[in-house]
Amino acid sequence: MITRPTIAGLHPAQCRAPLPHGSRRTQRTAHLCRARLDQQPPGPAEPLPEELAALQKKITTMLSPDTPAAMASEYFADLQITSGLVMITRPMARPHRSGAGRSTGPLALHPCQRATPDARACACILLAADAILSASDQRTALAPLAPVENRTRSGIDPKRHHSWDTAFRRYQDDCSQRFQDAAEYLVSTHRRSGRGGSRLPQCGLGYGPQHVPAFLPLEWAERHLGAFTAAFSMPVLRRTTSAFLVRRALGKTIVDAAEFLGLGIDGKGLGGPITRWARRQGTPEAYERALDAIAAELASSPPIDYRNRRTLLADWAPPPDTWHQIADQLKRRPSRRYISDNRAHLAATAYIWTQVTHGETQFAPQPAEARNTPELDAAWSQDRFTVGHWIRQNKVPFYQQMKPLLDAYTAQLTRAGDTARSTRQLKRSVTRCAEAR
Repeated sequence: MITRPTIAGLHPAQCRAPLPHGSRRTQRTAHLCRARLDQQPPGPAEPLPEELAALQKKITTMLSPDTPAAMASEYFADLQITSGLVMITRPMARPHRSGAGRSTGPLALHPCQRATPDARACACILLAADAILSASDQRTALAPLAPVENRTRSGIDPKRHHSWDTAFRRYQDDCSQRFQDAAEYLVSTHRRSGRGGSRLPQCGLGYGPQHVPAFLPLEWAERHLGAFTAAFSMPVLRRTTSAFLVRRALGKTIVDAAEFLGLGIDGKGLGGPITRWARRQGTPEAYERALDAIAAELASSPPIDYRNRRTLLADWAPPPDTWHQIADQLKRRPSRRYISDNRAHLAATAYIWTQVTHGETQFAPQPAEARNTPELDAAWSQDRFTVGHWIRQNKVPFYQQMKPLLDAYTAQLTRAGDTARSTRQLKRSVTRCAEAR
């Protein structure tokens, strides 16, 4: 805690800052200030700015016996780590109102290992760090110091963020949980298994990758992603956001997240356009904040294993007997929108799959019957979209009759699927429910 502790002949409370004409790395007593910091210097005292006095009082309180040791330890760990981030991103992080810390030039210091010997500069850094830690939304307060801003706009050497990353990885367990959650993705490298390694899962999410639906619920998207609809369609936003939520919990890459969700598309195009658009609008952290809000809703919702549902229904179709029971209750009406029973059966399979798994029609697995019959294969590719649209639209009389019957079967299949661990168990459970009815 003492600067230049190897220099002999100095009281611990004597200032070890080098004199203006001395070298910053001096080890000679004659070249240091040597003023007693525990004594009032002669002459009139310079008034201390109000915000610095408040910070000094806060630090003194943290060091008092009345403050729980764990709280004080976490505060000083947060303060030290944040100060390192402030040092590498100056002057962006410099407080605007304080007159302290008007030192010239960047601080070429390894963050979190040594502080500047200049008292005013050190006070300025601590004040900026404390302001960030005291913010109600800590992630938003840290966002201007993130590399996505500084590497592209202020020209800060990326190696400086890498050095902070190394210090954060070493000391993050000593920090408060609030700071760890806020700084989780502040620097992209610290969440990786090593240099060039894959991204690690985010801690403390409250959900797993299997709990993320492949197609984000519409009400969540409307509530949190409305700012992006000017540039992107709602289906793109819902699909992309689900992939990003999975990547937080799974780690690795966005391509791996898309594959985990069974999207069957190249995940390299997911997310990049949205984040670039947000940066052009001057709000680079906007999408991350929206993800935070959606992740909080997901964590507070009852956990549903959507991956298990997708696995169970990967090769599923309503049994012929079940479909005949549904078809027998429908009144046939002459209509250009009526299709044969075989085609309607296969199209309804896609509708049921999307309802149970919360997926998209275009990613519904093709039933084996359609794969083995060229005519049905060609028809299914189109019918799954048109019939699904007519059922959801609920305006065509024939499909108005079909919708409540399919929804009842979907609810039955969903309950059975959440307790089954294999397709065989699912079939037995659905059969028992049908017999009971």
